[in-house]
Amino acid sequence: MHHTSKASITMSTIVGKILSLVGFGAVGLFGLVLIVMLAEGDTEAVIGSAVFIIPGLFMIIQGRKIKNRIRRFRTYVSSISRGTTSIDAMASFVGKSSDFVIRDLYKMISKNYFVNARVDTVTRQIIIGRPTHMPFHPQPHMPPHSQPHMPNPGGFPSPGVGGGHQPPAIDSYTCNGCGATGTKQRGFHIQCDYCGSMIK
Repeated sequence: MHHTSKASITMSTIVGKILSLVGFGAVGLFGLVLIVMLAEGDTEAVIGSAVFIIPGLFMIIQGRKIKNRIRRFRTYVSSISRGTTSIDAMASFVGKSSDFVIRDLYKMISKNYFVNARVDTVTRQIIIGRPTHMPFHPQPHMPPHSQPHMPNPGGFPSPGVGGGHQPPAIDSYTCNGCGATGTKQRGFHIQCDYCGSMIK
């Protein structure tokens, strides 16, 4: 089943939280049991408690890895949306080696965090392209005489009709899916170039 980037990130966030909660619960509960059994000298109970504590620790570690990966993803997106696509630069932002970032980006692409992205190991950059399943169709310019007539009770000149061509209004946005920032024409819905989420 194909998931959007936002769905993949949301799912990873939920899985990470569940792993952390279950892990801390198991470690806390069986840690107390372990302390009591140690005090009583019950060796078998101590071993049994340790058997549950180890998986709990593993779940805590995995939950933290997922949380850190999502945090790095947002750092990468913030860097890319500002025009910095260099892997070496992004490595400095997250405090990791360039090789780690390359592996990290490959993993994120495979998990569908990024949409239509690839890693260029020659130029050492991440390349983001417009999603192929949703091509961009620019809105054709309509000459003034072909625009529909709109009532103008105030008597003010309408854009393109006696008042000259007015440039379209531009709004800034922040993507709810990945945190990328940018600008778009007011009133138009676009798809985020980084994660594919719809921006209204």
